[in-house]
Amino acid sequence: MQTMKRIFLKPFWRIPDRRYHRLIVLLVALSLGVAIICGGFGQSRALAEEGACLGCHQATWDRDLGRFYVHAPFMEKKCGHCHVAASFKEPQASVPVPPPSAIDWFRRNRVPASDHWFAFSPSLVADHLWIETREGKKSQNPYYVSLPPLESLPEFANDGGPPQIGRVEVQEVSLGVFVSARITWTTDEFADSSLRFGLGKLTEESTRDFNLRQNHEVILSGLERGKEYLFSVVSEDVFGNRAVSVPMAFSTHRNLPSNESDAKTSSPSMLNSTELSLIHRLHRAGDQYLLLVEAPQPVTVSLGKNAVAAKGPNRLAQTPLNSGDPTHPPLQDEVFLNISVCLNCHQNISQAMSHPINILPPRGMLIPPEYPLLADGRMTCMSCHLRHGSDLPFRMIKSSRKELCIGCHVNY
Repeated sequence: MQTMKRIFLKPFWRIPDRRYHRLIVLLVALSLGVAIICGGFGQSRALAEEGACLGCHQATWDRDLGRFYVHAPFMEKKCGHCHVAASFKEPQASVPVPPPSAIDWFRRNRVPASDHWFAFSPSLVADHLWIETREGKKSQNPYYVSLPPLESLPEFANDGGPPQIGRVEVQEVSLGVFVSARITWTTDEFADSSLRFGLGKLTEESTRDFNLRQNHEVILSGLERGKEYLFSVVSEDVFGNRAVSVPMAFSTHRNLPSNESDAKTSSPSMLNSTELSLIHRLHRAGDQYLLLVEAPQPVTVSLGKNAVAAKGPNRLAQTPLNSGDPTHPPLQDEVFLNISVCLNCHQNISQAMSHPINILPPRGMLIPPEYPLLADGRMTCMSCHLRHGSDLPFRMIKSSRKELCIGCHVNY
């Protein structure tokens, strides 16, 4: 112990024993070697990452590096600082509910049920849905559901057989100002609804209800009084397997009151409570999305998408931009890339100094296509700035603040 004290309390060149000199020199050399090796590994790793990015994105690098104003992380090849996610888990960003006029409700299932199935094409919806539930006149606020790539979803099996039709009943015939008949039936799987009908022959078809359900209802109106009608119910599943019932008949000689119980209308509502939680499940059925919405009680469900003008702005995906290559680093989604990552560094930018972000444009405002928005219409930092580089100050997309403003605010 005394020897060690002498070593560390005196300069090593004053220690008389040369063995201690060699020990100190050896320790210093080892420390320097470790530092150099670790630094080399770190540099090699960084270069490997940079090389991997530039291997595919060399054109982007060459184009934007030559701009007059270049984003510092891009200039320093810190691609992962903004683009690479910590994990594959999609961040749950808060999405404001747009005004009713901004939602295009393309499917409304008005028959109350606890389970609702919807099939729709990817070309019909961009990358997300709005789902609204309603019981009577009470409704919940729409909530947002991201749509992953269709090929990433589990395939819903096609059993190859048509739905099994049962319990076909004429529930009501009404001889009011207009003559109508209400017909119901069930199927053992979720399918659409339509009727074939006519006087003596099945020559006409009702409007096809594309909502998928197991409890079906079709109302025929505009019928003639005092006639005998034939009808067959038709149900087709999401794969196109169709079932047609045997022909049956009803008469319009007299009223047929409804024989269904009204007990279901007396059940207490839960839609005033925040405890009503829905479960949605997504599947792939051929080239279509198949969505299941489950509720704790019978409700009606509507599906909506953001109403976009014919010449609207660019829309940015909100799901992670992963390439599908398992060796590729997981990437951040567009919400992070266009809002969150900017605020991580530019915390001193206040709403008073800059345009508000993460908001929807005012109703009726036309946003030019060169101002990119998120898929749901929200404005971001990148609506006015370029990501990597620009020849304009602050990497703006227009040459002056006034020109930038009048692009949207025409009366500025």
